[in-house]
Amino acid sequence: MITRENGVFCGKRWVEEVFIQLAGDDVTIIWHVDDGDVINANQPLFELEGPSRVLLTGERTALNFVQTLSGVASKVRHYVELLEGTNTQLLDTRKTLPGLRSALKYAVLCGGGANHRLGFLMPF
Repeated sequence: MITRENGVFCGKRWVEEVFIQLAGDDVTIIWHVDDGDVINANQPLFELEGPSRVLLTGERTALNFVQTLSGVASKVRHYVELLEGTNTQLLDTRKTLPGLRSALKYAVLCGGGANHRLGFLMPF
């Protein structure tokens, strides 16, 4: 997988889980980046080796995770950089997409932001 834009990568563990769920150990992922790394356009992110049917089945789901999480991490990094030197911290919210709260909160951390609360019962 090769990126088309500059940004911050996030989603490694979700890509791995997609292919574990589909094929167990039959898919090998060769990583060229880690979560939180700054990425440049046309940079290889990872390579997949395994049965073509499994790769084609999981490709779209894995790509959706990478796009969503890297997009959040990249946008957070942009705002964190704007806030540098202001003694201000960028916090996330617990109000996220259903089922993706932990993933999106992780993306905020990869971008350099901070988590506010994980749930309603946690204190401020």
